[in-house]
Amino acid sequence: GGLFACYLTQPFDTVKTCMQGDIERKTFGTFTETARRIGQDGFTAFYRGATFRYGRMVCAVFMMDFLQAAVGPMLYPAAFK
Repeated sequence: GGLFACYLTQPFDTVKTCMQGDIERKTFGTFTETARRIGQDGFTAFYRGATFRYGRMVCAVFMMDFLQAAVGPMLYPAAFK
């Protein structure tokens, strides 16, 4: 599920990140203009950084699971009896 969601939303994240990095709007304009500009480098250009993004998501899930197991019994002791 998470891997599918990562790669499904990666193109949108790539466009958004490029737009955020170009604060003065010198290189990227609207969402559509930015997508066209990135698309000039080929379809795979939209997936640059996807592996690192997925890795970050996996690490976040492991940390949340660890924190739930560690902190949950302290916050809700009745639920863990």
